[in-house]
Amino acid sequence: MAPRRLVVAVLFLALSTMCSTTPVVRLDTGQGQPLIHIARTGESKPVELGEEELTRAIAKEARRMKPSFNPEKAARELFEVPPRSGWYRYTQREGVVPLDASPPASQWAEVAVRVTQEYLRFCEAVGKPGDCRKALRKP
Repeated sequence: MAPRRLVVAVLFLALSTMCSTTPVVRLDTGQGQPLIHIARTGESKPVELGEEELTRAIAKEARRMKPSFNPEKAARELFEVPPRSGWYRYTQREGVVPLDASPPASQWAEVAVRVTQEYLRFCEAVGKPGDCRKALRKP
């Protein structure tokens, strides 16, 4: 009977240690293999850095990183956010509001006429009646 109790005790110990969790962080940057960090238990302590040490560490890391030619695109890919697309309308009261579908074709003609009229009014207001694209350029 004693060997059976010993086997049960050893089995219980083995299973109980398997149930404990170890803090693990898995960071998938989308640039090759994911980074896996397994925290040490009880061995590590917080480290206090001075302002100069922190600045040097950040500067060192910044020099190591390669800047993206298109930061917005890189951030969208990294965070898996789709590019902005869709149809929106703007009102002073509500601001920018997404629409469920594209505006009907009948509205396009109205919008084109209104934009043209507002542009011509703007040109008159700046003292350049007619087409005033040159007035929009910086001197």
